[in-house]
Amino acid sequence: MRQRRWDDDRPEGRHRSRAFWLAAALAWEALAAGPPARALEIEPLMLRVQDAVGAPGEQTAIVIRTYASRPVRRGRLASVVAAATGVPGEAARLGATATPILSCDAAMVFSVNGDVSAPVCGFDVPTQTFDVNFESLSATINARDGVFGVLYVTLAPDVVPGDEYTISLDLGGSFLDDPEDDPVLLETRAGTLSIRAPTDPVSFSVDGGKVQPGSGAEIEVGTAEPFDLKQGRLLISYDPAIATELPAVSADPRHGDVALTVSYPQAGRVQIDFASALEDWNRVPGDLLILHFGTPASVPVGTVSPLAFLTGPNESALVAPGSIPLQVAWGQNGIEFQLDPGIFNDGFDVGDSGFWSYVP
Repeated sequence: MRQRRWDDDRPEGRHRSRAFWLAAALAWEALAAGPPARALEIEPLMLRVQDAVGAPGEQTAIVIRTYASRPVRRGRLASVVAAATGVPGEAARLGATATPILSCDAAMVFSVNGDVSAPVCGFDVPTQTFDVNFESLSATINARDGVFGVLYVTLAPDVVPGDEYTISLDLGGSFLDDPEDDPVLLETRAGTLSIRAPTDPVSFSVDGGKVQPGSGAEIEVGTAEPFDLKQGRLLISYDPAIATELPAVSADPRHGDVALTVSYPQAGRVQIDFASALEDWNRVPGDLLILHFGTPASVPVGTVSPLAFLTGPNESALVAPGSIPLQVAWGQNGIEFQLDPGIFNDGFDVGDSGFWSYVP
């Protein structure tokens, strides 16, 4: 039998009881009315301009991407190319051209249903500003995060290898509307356009990024410059002690047609043979492949685990259309283990061919 509290029948006890039920009723009312305004706040959608690379007088691609899937019906992207930045922390190179981009040749915006109306790439050479308008009747632009859109541009012939330019989105001129035609709150991150010599090899990189011990590693494999690929092989080494499983490999079709064959020739090796029937893989540069595997919680914080392309005979190689072997600068950054993994991951979710909407 429950023992009665000593104050159950006292006036102050009854008062406390009534106060309790009144507080409970008020709390229920508050819940029924919905969460407080602070809980209803929506994080801004980040639009990032990816770093790009190009050679004088040649075409390259300016890629804009997101980190969260938030459907968009229509919008406008206004961007500007700034003066040369030079080496970070140093003054810009004197004499760098003020008009590094000669023309905008094509625009591409992605939607799940592939129904983006023709986005015209408006470009003003003297001010180096872009203006691109677009709409999806199904409101499925950015229904999956990753590549949002691409601007194909031709660089001026007088740009100098080694110079760098900042490409940023103008929040004053850019906007996105959601499926209900309400504005989407935006944040932006600028990218850097780097000029390379025409004779330089193309770059292909593997980047392990940052991961918390015990969580999943997302290894990004890709490029910063468009060059069509027909076929090839990537043989990547990693430390099997930091992986709880074999790496799973995925490709995003927004980067072009590709078929993959993945094998594991020995511990700490993943081999990816690829072929593009349309010979257009990497027409949209970026993270072409994502390698995913779990990591042990026992990996010490601060560990940097190496990743590398193996480039001996019958190992890593890239082949362009026409069966032309490419000279490649293989880049590699290891996996850094940290306690705080709250850092943007530049990898893409796996999509499907419905993302394509191209305007020549």
